[in-house]
Amino acid sequence: MRRLLLLLCLVPGTALAYETDQITDRGTDLLDVADYANAQVDALLDDAVVATNDRTECAASKERTREILAKEIQNEFAKHELIWSRFPIAMWGYGRYSAYLEGAPSKLDFADRRDIYGDLGFFQAVILKTAGVSATIRLGDVRLGTDKLHHYFSEGYLYFKRSHWGAEPDGLAAWGTMTERTRWGLWSSLVFSFADLHANYEGFQFYDSMLEPGSVLQLDDRGCVARTSHWEWRDIIDPMYDESANPSIYTKKVERSVVAHLAANKEKICADWRAGVYPTPDLTVDPMTVQGKSPTRTDPFQLAALCADAAVGDVTAAAIAEPTTAAQ
Repeated sequence: MRRLLLLLCLVPGTALAYETDQITDRGTDLLDVADYANAQVDALLDDAVVATNDRTECAASKERTREILAKEIQNEFAKHELIWSRFPIAMWGYGRYSAYLEGAPSKLDFADRRDIYGDLGFFQAVILKTAGVSATIRLGDVRLGTDKLHHYFSEGYLYFKRSHWGAEPDGLAAWGTMTERTRWGLWSSLVFSFADLHANYEGFQFYDSMLEPGSVLQLDDRGCVARTSHWEWRDIIDPMYDESANPSIYTKKVERSVVAHLAANKEKICADWRAGVYPTPDLTVDPMTVQGKSPTRTDPFQLAALCADAAVGDVTAAAIAEPTTAAQ
């Protein structure tokens, strides 16, 4: 009941409870949809620029202009939008941009719940069971969930605002880590996502660099904001957005279900693993994005052990009986 009440509190407010899956169907080819994603960023940024210039009349200080511009960008990208094709529960919780990416021409949407969380019961993990996972897309050479781009623009904005518009960035990573450890992670979806924290901080860096040299957004000679170049996700996205390369930590019951799911589907997973399509997990902790109390980094998937030629069954059974990576 507590999980159900928490779900009702989260809906329709945010996509932060959504998780993603870059393990399932890793060997399936995905087209690079960066051009599709970039074009929409350009369009939404242009709308934010118009709204900002209308509000400032091109006469505000640079500092005030950045504050207004940041809010207008957040409104354009993160304003809640329903995805009717995911009716009823999973239709909620997406921002405008992440909802747009759910319609990408090449994606893995896991509507049939073949994802790594699909075997969980309702009372084991209400949100993971009812909301499912966001779609996986490819930007450049990186696979990631559409939720990561919501984190970039929405949580990046919250970081920017919390830092007093970039003036006081100290403590942002600790605050973000705390929220992932509590209401936006382990308390809701039962997952602590290092990739979410990575996206949050990189989004903050985008907002913090606006109107500075190198930004796609500049002040022109009249004092108006202008977009001076095209957006390019291929220059931004790195493997740390991929939760196969940058794995999350789960509560014990979620990890047990995930490990059991991997074991039940090991023939296909291991065929892909032997084909070399899975990245080597990076278990380092980036102090720029993770600070304070957080779960110990380990790899919950253990694909090398699952797919080892010898004693695969023993390794898997032991992992199911006693998960080693779960958050306490």
